[in-house]
Amino acid sequence: MDVDADGRPDILSGCYSVSGHEVMVGLFHVLRGQEDGSFAAAEALTGTDGELLMVHHELTDRAQQLTENICTRPFAVDWDGDADLDLVVGNFKGTFFVFSGEGAGSFLPRPTALTSADGAVMRTAGAHSDPFVVDWDGDGDLDLLATSHTGEIQWAENQALDGADDADLGKAIPAQLAAFQTLIAPTPAAGPAGSTRIHVEDVNGDGKLDVLVGDTVTIDGTSTGQVWLYLQK
Repeated sequence: MDVDADGRPDILSGCYSVSGHEVMVGLFHVLRGQEDGSFAAAEALTGTDGELLMVHHELTDRAQQLTENICTRPFAVDWDGDADLDLVVGNFKGTFFVFSGEGAGSFLPRPTALTSADGAVMRTAGAHSDPFVVDWDGDGDLDLLATSHTGEIQWAENQALDGADDADLGKAIPAQLAAFQTLIAPTPAAGPAGSTRIHVEDVNGDGKLDVLVGDTVTIDGTSTGQVWLYLQK
């Protein structure tokens, strides 16, 4: 994705935790694309206040908030429909936060917790939430897909455009997420079941979105990475 809107693709990454802070914190790093196709060294993203971008700058409830502050997994997307990239991020706890983008790779320093339409905090079935935002059901709004350490792939349908008329199309309408439901159940003996990462695109060109899931598995005593492909019927 082009994080800083300079016309060149960048690489965006989260991290487990970095040293040098009073609290454990997983930052967000960007490797900026160069004119020759290479990438600059990773740099930590900062907010519009000039401070390092992090979920919790101060932990008022360390037991509850610490695991939201580490193992960050960002996804850049125009979540609020204002034409600027935002960051939808997962974490160790399995919850999600949104950093609102201000354009050209700048973000507001304090994120908002991602909640469902009824106000409940969105949370995966397990730890290590990995978000992927895409119009999964093809109804014109952005849905939330996610994995966790359970190996389950979940889907939260955005119902913001349910009942909308043509005049609403193209407008910035706040997301109305339903509760997570299972999209692909875990298969510990034959599929992803642990440190999963997700990517969604039309792999076979049939016009339907498919799901790629990466995981670490142990084969004959050796840990290795594998990728599974789930084709949408």
